[in-house]
Amino acid sequence: LTDADIDYLLESAHLYFPESRLTRKDIVAAFAGTRPLIGSSKPGVKEERLPRDFEIISVPGAMVSITGGKLTTYRRMAQKVLDRALAECLPGTDARPCATISPLLASTPGEAGADSPAPPPELLRLLADRYGPDHHRVLEIIRQDPSKARRLTPGLATLWAEIDFAVAHEFVQKLSDFLFRRTMIFLCAEGNGLDLAEPVARYLGKILGWNEARVRNEIERYQQEVSFYSVR
Repeated sequence: LTDADIDYLLESAHLYFPESRLTRKDIVAAFAGTRPLIGSSKPGVKEERLPRDFEIISVPGAMVSITGGKLTTYRRMAQKVLDRALAECLPGTDARPCATISPLLASTPGEAGADSPAPPPELLRLLADRYGPDHHRVLEIIRQDPSKARRLTPGLATLWAEIDFAVAHEFVQKLSDFLFRRTMIFLCAEGNGLDLAEPVARYLGKILGWNEARVRNEIERYQQEVSFYSVR
């Protein structure tokens, strides 16, 4: 994200929300991605005139890549590239049809079992909105240890139980996986979650079997990521 990008976004915010009086001091973090538009390397072609189509490129029996596209077609893109990968790299595989046509994760809070006390409604809603039908798995973690229903910090709606869930079901292997890529802590928490780095690293360390050197290394690596991405 460049200084010009930040100025542009602040000017737009002031235009639509003049009472906000936002300045650079109000920015916690910034993140920008690169749109992989097909044909963007052609000289003299303006970005807004390039198509948002996607293209699949493959080396039969080796690798299948996809480029282009847009967020609103990502499920269709996933279906197409998986179908191509199965056909070219694993011909004859007896695989079930691609499931991207099924609904996205969504859920309404379920009821507690007969032998379990009903969780607070606000906890049910938070987890159902965040995890869909998987919210029962987080509730089970809390049922086994009610202390894990605590928030990581009072001003942040992220629970200790979510760390357990992220390790068990979302492939979290590093501190930055959780603070940066599985939650919005880096982008939304005051100070980019630096004050949480050590307690969360030690919690992860107990689950994943880290020694003290690994814990310190994870904290330092997260500090480096924050320094790289934060707006100063």
